[in-house]
Amino acid sequence: MVEILFEKIKNNAPKISTFQYDADLFTLTVEFTNNETIQYFGVPDYIFSKLVKSASRDQFFNKYIKHAGFSYEYV
Repeated sequence: MVEILFEKIKNNAPKISTFQYDADLFTLTVEFTNNETIQYFGVPDYIFSKLVKSASRDQFFNKYIKHAGFSYEYV
């Protein structure tokens, strides 16, 4: 079984419902409020840490993950 760095984190942002990070596979799984779930691959752990600490997670996600060129797939 793959070790998860963090449990699923509930988010209070308008677009992101929850997210979790797999440190072994550098995979970020994001559940959106519209019920879509997307896995982003190759996300460095420092990006995930900054996402967790960000005051505006939706804005951080859009700039540094969604539009940063990471490969992804809908789950």
